[in-house]
Amino acid sequence: MDFSSYKRHIETLAQEASGKTAVYICTPDGEIKINEAERMQAASVIKVPIVMAGLHAFDQGMLDLDKKVVVQDKVAGTGVLNYLSGNMELSILNMMTLALIVSDNTASNLLIHEIGRENINAFCQKAGAGQTVLGRYFMDHEAMERGIDNYTSAGDMIRFFRLIGHENKLLSNESRKIIYQMLENQQFREKLAAYQAMFHDKVSIANKTGELNGIQHDVGMFTFENRQVYAAILSSNWINNYQGREFISQIGKLTIEYMTATE
Repeated sequence: MDFSSYKRHIETLAQEASGKTAVYICTPDGEIKINEAERMQAASVIKVPIVMAGLHAFDQGMLDLDKKVVVQDKVAGTGVLNYLSGNMELSILNMMTLALIVSDNTASNLLIHEIGRENINAFCQKAGAGQTVLGRYFMDHEAMERGIDNYTSAGDMIRFFRLIGHENKLLSNESRKIIYQMLENQQFREKLAAYQAMFHDKVSIANKTGELNGIQHDVGMFTFENRQVYAAILSSNWINNYQGREFISQIGKLTIEYMTATE
């Protein structure tokens, strides 16, 4: 599949989708942009810049990744910490891992406390991600009722992933490797990575999903041989979340087919 055919398929999927979609895909052959600058509720994809802000602080000598933090103020939703009993201490590095590979809300809230919401938002500005704002903790229903939420755009999420994929001044190569390995070990594989096994795992996918009622997101970096594709898919207004997951999984399948077409 050549790039023009790949692009045409993606655009058709977006046009026919019953939900509201934002797509930004960057390939060696060109870009696909659909509402990429529109600010949308971030759901759990904002956990990527949260961890990146922590690694940025680590690079500056302002955060110790080995520091142990008492697990408290557990919250529901995705993750495992809320379902474990007893007193626990976790390192900041392990909390980052849980925040990304199982989207743990309790671990993410502890990271926000340790890194600082202001520092996280300042990092987003440094990254040029002007549509991304961390306004509240996860599962903070009181804040949500007051209209306070977390936001991002497909374009901003690509900016974050490009910082992971390429050398830059905000993250050291060590930190880039740390977060890439976390994302590559992602446990939620039903969207962009849904068809990866069909291609015998020839394409590496490092991704982070997010979802709320009616909202389905996934952002990832596809690697095949020496080629990389960055894809950010944000979507909302789904009557059934299954429709959103299927929409994103089809984009993932097309991306793998496009990348491996010349094999």
